Amino acid sequence: IGVAEIGQLRPDVAAAYPNLAQSDRAGFSVLWDTTRLTQGQHTLTVRAEDLNGGFAEIARTVEVEPLLLLDLDRPAPDTRPLSGFIKLSGWAAGASPIVRVEVACDAVPVGLAEIGLPRPDVAACHPTLAAVERSGFAMVLEASLLAPGRHELTVQAFDARQRVKRMTRQITVPAVRRLERRPTCKRFALYTSSLGNYFFNEIRDLLAAGLEQLGFVVEIRNERYGFDEDADWHVVIAPHEFFHLGAGRSLLSKHVPSQLILLNTEQRSTPWFSLAYECFWRAHSIWDINYESSLLIRSRGYACSYLPLGYVPDFAPAGIVEELPEHYGTCFVEPQIRGRAYAGAPFGERPIDVMFIGHASRRRDRFFAKAAQVLSRYRCYLHFSDLSRPVIPSLTTHMNTATVVGLAQRSKILVNVHHGEDRYFEWHRIVMLGIWQRALVVSEPSGMAPPFRAGVDFVETPLDEMAQAIDDYLSSAEGPRKAREIIERGFSTLTESCRLKDALRQLILDLLNVPEFPERFTDASSEKPRALKEPRSMRTR
Repeated sequence: IGVAEIGQLRPDVAAAYPNLAQSDRAGFSVLWDTTRLTQGQHTLTVRAEDLNGGFAEIARTVEVEPLLLLDLDRPAPDTRPLSGFIKLSGWAAGASPIVRVEVACDAVPVGLAEIGLPRPDVAACHPTLAAVERSGFAMVLEASLLAPGRHELTVQAFDARQRVKRMTRQITVPAVRRLERRPTCKRFALYTSSLGNYFFNEIRDLLAAGLEQLGFVVEIRNERYGFDEDADWHVVIAPHEFFHLGAGRSLLSKHVPSQLILLNTEQRSTPWFSLAYECFWRAHSIWDINYESSLLIRSRGYACSYLPLGYVPDFAPAGIVEELPEHYGTCFVEPQIRGRAYAGAPFGERPIDVMFIGHASRRRDRFFAKAAQVLSRYRCYLHFSDLSRPVIPSLTTHMNTATVVGLAQRSKILVNVHHGEDRYFEWHRIVMLGIWQRALVVSEPSGMAPPFRAGVDFVETPLDEMAQAIDDYLSSAEGPRKAREIIERGFSTLTESCRLKDALRQLILDLLNVPEFPERFTDASSEKPRALKEPRSMRTR
């Protein structure tokens, strides 16, 4: 191990052995790095020598702890049934800082726990571990999303050296009580800003289609018409726009319906998330299209649930675009590409090799400049919008839903590059434009988005390796075959495991605090939808 530092003060030894030479400075110490030792028992031997050649030795057996410690406080290791919100908490620490804690249920990933929580009790017991003062972690699971019966939770802690510690715990979810009565709920009103980005209208209309599948009457409104007095529930999509643009600014200062749901679409590092966050306290519930954002918002005390914007059969705006609209953004596309339908076409038959559509940022600029040498060998469609103002067809952009969906149907690969450093799953781009349109999604790491899995339903690669990955899928011997397999798995996950009406059904049950309802929540067949305040078609030409 090494030579100890000697001559350290030991008045206790001097008091016990006053006749020994320099007994007041008999102390010694040495720093022993145990991180390279195997876990278990080891024999430590100390040998002391004096100036006359005399020596003494002492040996002691020591127990070396594992490099990474993990403990789960909650749920407790007992067999009590758990219902409602299940809090999972514990601590993890080791020789290197903890970088993430993953949680799975029955081997299916369910999220990342929030890390860095204060744990002074752990620091008192293990003062030498890295960042031990903030070794706590926590997250919340919804028992209602689990089937009744036994489940196994798995927690994995990763440190900065990518070492892993794993722990499991058994939990039991009780069967829900059947409800005989029918809840009263018939009408939803959905709101977007008339001055906002057009793609939020796409989300609004998809949400409307999912609610209508469940039998609800849906009305579409914007901020100019205020809140619908006849609606049972009010859903504001993109509150950072709705309450902060135009006439929407005055709505928060007036009476806000108690049955208000805010659908958050923004990632936490952006100013738009901050604008939305200012409105959260006025809402009955918050729905978030990003899984990890929903956990963050819930950890701050708000009633927030994850809403995956899933598949709706025969959803017209995601359907076949027979011919691309002709405008400044498509006039240079060859007529044989613009005028032919490619929806569902095989990977190799699609005429556009690489597609990216999003707003410009320094990070994206750097990536595409660096990747230009590779991308220049392929047919690419890259469109960067101006971040300083909302994207509105015919006003601030020539792009619209039919154009973007049509381009995705004609593309082999859809690229997802974050505008900033957040590992955020851009659902609209990855799922609605990529997986839904059967393009191969190649994304940098984006966090968790159940039920989709990186490496299974889409390609995930570090940004500095993305250009090479694109090249491999387009030009290597095995690339196109692998691309087709990933595309089909992703589309199967979307259509079989990510149906919007299933996600909405559970969220609505949570709103009404009931365990189940009939296949159609309300007999909407006797009621006609009210005249829409905005056109329902998203196919802006």
